[in-house]
Amino acid sequence: MTWLPALLLTLGCALAAPRVERQLEPADLETLIMKQAQTIDQLQNQLTAMQNDLDSVHQQLGTQDATVAFHARLTQKTPISPNTTLVLDKVDINQGDGYNNKTGEFTTPVSGLYLLVLKVSHTPPGEIHAQVQLNEGWHHNG
Repeated sequence: MTWLPALLLTLGCALAAPRVERQLEPADLETLIMKQAQTIDQLQNQLTAMQNDLDSVHQQLGTQDATVAFHARLTQKTPISPNTTLVLDKVDINQGDGYNNKTGEFTTPVSGLYLLVLKVSHTPPGEIHAQVQLNEGWHHNG
């Protein structure tokens, strides 16, 4: 086994070699900082260019933010006549800008499946009938 002494000699040299630490001069530090600043600037420019490219692709595809949600309510007692649109005066959430608080209409900004929850309460006596219009058809449950 002639390789064992050579291996031990190599290990001995590696273990015995003193570690040399190099102190950077202020000019070297300044150069290093300038190079890092240039690299950061380049990365920021690349990120901005990629964001612009992504925005361009979204515009070309016509994609929109697919998150659509609204939560609106009445904050005061409101007399309601038959066959009128109830306009909810307090809009808490209107992500996607589908609800129009001037007309009381919700228009779906993107196609998809929507869940509409309508909560109606009253003080007896009396009846409540609610209808929801979808496009040109009325949907109701007495």
